[in-house]
Amino acid sequence: MSASRMVRWVVLSLLILTSSAAIASAQGVGAIAGTVTDASGAVLPGATVTLTSAQGTVGGNQEAATDERGAYQFLRLVPGTYSVKAVLQGFRPYTQNGITVNSDQTARADARLEVGGLEARAGGEQAADG
Repeated sequence: MSASRMVRWVVLSLLILTSSAAIASAQGVGAIAGTVTDASGAVLPGATVTLTSAQGTVGGNQEAATDERGAYQFLRLVPGTYSVKAVLQGFRPYTQNGITVNSDQTARADARLEVGGLEARAGGEQAADG
């Protein structure tokens, strides 16, 4: 292979790689963040928040715990529609469906948990008491 042909091949390869990276970064990602509180508005640290995606997107099924401010976040999400479920012992589970994540934006999904535990039913199902 001649030197000029090799230089052209290297330049062409670099152009393809650079344009592919630019296209990938232009797609963008989003996030979901929120605060988990009780019925009075007091924050609930230590709640488990589960993220799910009906589309089965990469990173669409995650779990996080709320911090001392009751806050949680899921970062670098592919744009789409998600659901968030918050649970904490002594409270009824809270689920919010249809959360839309757009590129370069953070969707807000706050959860307000009502007092009431869970009792086991036959078959392993959970039912809120109260």
